[in-house]
Amino acid sequence: MKKITAVACILFCSLTLVANVNPKVLKVFQASFKNPEQVTWHEYETYCEVSFTLDKIKTEIQYDDNANVIRTLRYYSQSQLPPYIFIKLQQRFPDRSVFGVTEIYTESDLLYYIKMEDARKWYTIKSDYLGSFEQVETFNKAKV
Repeated sequence: MKKITAVACILFCSLTLVANVNPKVLKVFQASFKNPEQVTWHEYETYCEVSFTLDKIKTEIQYDDNANVIRTLRYYSQSQLPPYIFIKLQQRFPDRSVFGVTEIYTESDLLYYIKMEDARKWYTIKSDYLGSFEQVETFNKAKV
């Protein structure tokens, strides 16, 4: 009985969270992604945002009121970087390793913010889809 009550509560809460989402946006999202996990919605004044995990990649999508995608963000490891970008990155920064990647895709641009490290520092490298790199941040690591 406790399990049934818990499942009913979870389903009710999930339906309540989705109930406030623009129906057009919800329909587009559900048609696009068949098995997303950890789905959460956030409503803002001019757009709504859905966060979810798909194939172990954390993803955020912003939609306007007409269910058009404004931008997407994906957070992943070096193994999901396009091979072209990864090879150029390794050639340009051979003494650094990739810690994580944030991919930002809009109608007009595709950018990668790649967090790298070596023994002493953290680096953030900005790359476009052609592999043009710009180092935008450098931080010293804490001494252990």
